[in-house]
Amino acid sequence: MYKSIDQITLEQMLRKAFGVLIEVTKKREMYFIENVKFNIVEVRDLDDFIEIEAMTKNPTKMKQLHDIVNLYIDLFKITPDNIQNHSYSDLLLDN
Repeated sequence: MYKSIDQITLEQMLRKAFGVLIEVTKKREMYFIENVKFNIVEVRDLDDFIEIEAMTKNPTKMKQLHDIVNLYIDLFKITPDNIQNHSYSDLLLDN
């Protein structure tokens, strides 16, 4: 990925101001089926992950979105103990 000069300057400023606790190196492939986004993510020093995100501009459809995500969770045979609620940086820090 290419960074613009502004991104590099911002990154340097943030690193100098706050330091770096941990860096997450990952490779991501993104796929869409209608309004559902699937990210296939390889995280260095961790594992491979799938992120499933259903999107809408209508907040009254939240139940439908949960149902769609659960449909894909069942389809991919993702068990509750395989669902991760922590960030990749948290997982790396715990490793």
